Amino acid sequence: MANKKERKEKKIPRFNIKKCNSCVICIDSCPVDCLSMSVASSGIPNHKYPNLLNQAICTGCGSCAEDCPTDAVMMVNP
Repeated sequence: MANKKERKEKKIPRFNIKKCNSCVICIDSCPVDCLSMSVASSGIPNHKYPNLLNQAICTGCGSCAEDCPTDAVMMVNP
């Protein structure tokens, strides 16, 4: 189990749906399958974007952010 300091420093992905092109590269690059696609509530009909399905299993590795071709993923403190 991670100590308090490790949990505090672990970052999670946040998605900018205006930059996202729904390519699912971030989902494919996630080694623990903690991301999924959702319908956006942005007013764009049928626009899907990634979201963090399970924060508890996210390792904070940053693969999703590194592989995103549109820089729509940022790693942030929860």
